[in-house]
Amino acid sequence: MNEQGKVVEQRPDGTVVIEVRRGAACEGCRAQNACGMGTHASSIKVVARNALGATVGQTVTLELDDSAFLAACAWVYGVPVIGLLVGAAAGFLVAQAMGYGSHADAFGAAGSLIGLGLCAAAVWLRDRAARDAHGVPTGRFQVRIRAFAEETPPAPSSMRLS
Repeated sequence: MNEQGKVVEQRPDGTVVIEVRRGAACEGCRAQNACGMGTHASSIKVVARNALGATVGQTVTLELDDSAFLAACAWVYGVPVIGLLVGAAAGFLVAQAMGYGSHADAFGAAGSLIGLGLCAAAVWLRDRAARDAHGVPTGRFQVRIRAFAEETPPAPSSMRLS
């Protein structure tokens, strides 16, 4: 996934803050209201390592691996939903096993909140583990400054003509 953004802050730790405006891809997306780039947000701020030496005011092209983006979406949206559903089922089963069948809905609701809370905590811990001491994503979740927007990014090696 590639997006363009403007550098709005340089940090002494070698990172920059980049403001990314909502892209054209967002316009047709059905999940835009659930996303941080939804209709109410016209831009987000992203922290990236400043490997190219970008300065405040420059427009850069950012890159995030598509599989990392999908994995992050699965963690942020899927894991809490799974926790909600498993918690509700567990609460219902506990109510049945304890002989409180008439209160199974309340047990299910309590279980769903517990499951949601536990899975939200797991997502938060996973997010912290994927960041360095400065809060910048690392590894496959790292946003990279690929090029300055005025430059044409190099073609992937598999697409170069010899």
